[in-house]
Amino acid sequence: MKNARRTYRRYIALLLAPAVAAALGIGASLLFLERVGELVSPPKIAESLQATGGLYGSALHDDAYAFKLALAARRQPQVAIIGSSRTLTVASEFFAVPTANLGLMASSTRQLEAAVNDVLAVARPQLLVLGIDFFWFHPQWAGPFVLSPSAELSRKLTPNKLLAPYRWLAFGQIRPEEAFAALAGAPPNLLPVPAIGWRARSRGDGYAADGQYVYGSQIFGRLPADDPGFADTLDRVVRGTSQFRHGSEIDADAFAPLVRTIARLRREGIAVVTYLPPLAPSVNEAMRVRPERYAYVEAVRARMAALSPQHLDATDIAPLGANDCEFVDGFHAGAVASARILAALASTDLGRYLDAAKIADAIATHAGMVATDLRYARPGEREVNFLGLPCK
Repeated sequence: MKNARRTYRRYIALLLAPAVAAALGIGASLLFLERVGELVSPPKIAESLQATGGLYGSALHDDAYAFKLALAARRQPQVAIIGSSRTLTVASEFFAVPTANLGLMASSTRQLEAAVNDVLAVARPQLLVLGIDFFWFHPQWAGPFVLSPSAELSRKLTPNKLLAPYRWLAFGQIRPEEAFAALAGAPPNLLPVPAIGWRARSRGDGYAADGQYVYGSQIFGRLPADDPGFADTLDRVVRGTSQFRHGSEIDADAFAPLVRTIARLRREGIAVVTYLPPLAPSVNEAMRVRPERYAYVEAVRARMAALSPQHLDATDIAPLGANDCEFVDGFHAGAVASARILAALASTDLGRYLDAAKIADAIATHAGMVATDLRYARPGEREVNFLGLPCK
């Protein structure tokens, strides 16, 4: 009888062992994600950043849309910048009024229209700056990307997300000592400001309190650059892939949402300024010498100039004094290049909201570089030549 009971208990233990191990594994994962800030809601993140001047960067959630919407509601900006990732380095430090960078809320004109509608439901800016990408008008553009305005949906925990910390460990993206330190509640020591989310905590990449994006891991040489020498971007230009598809015709229907959006803003008394974000000068040149492959781009540039009275075509930013060294990659401008764009827009309605002296000082001090704000650098860090170009 005793042997039978022992056998039964051993059987039950063997049966329960996987469940217990799974529960412990899930518990450890949840604790880790909670400790590093991956389970904080977008509204609470937006509020925390305003209080601490910290940085938010999730390695788990694709929640830029929900976060930016929460940021607009929290900051109630007088000026807001809306566009794709190519608008993310426009910084509020160059404005004389409360400003929010809502970049990454749009990847097409249809999504831009929806984003403006959502923003105006939670905030009432006096002026909107719309960054318009030329590739939105290519007939084969794959956008809009799936960007969820719902914080609940974007941050829903799934088995894949719960397994993420173990994948990061397996592939060396987390060192065991870092994981144990986080589980023990140790504060991050990478940045001089509070960090929410594993990407911000471990790499120093993420959104600042105004919504601008900080490319800390590349700028300060913590990780290799994504596009050294613009090799990847130039390859896209030659092969005609992704944002650089070849074409001669524009998608005329793609203009309708933009026309409606500009008309609506004007009806409601909200000033609107548009611009075409820049390409790195060498990338722009690579496209310019292939006019037959990028004929549609010239058509977009002409149509935008006719559509929007307060408009800047910054596709070729060289006349504004910028060079390749002021870019994060072949088609994402850094903060210095973005400051040059603001200076060029000073003659529009945007001018009265700008801090012209601060813009001029930043350009003079940081010309030929990417960053203007070094609050997110560790002591002793400085911008490195991460592109491998003849830069400072």
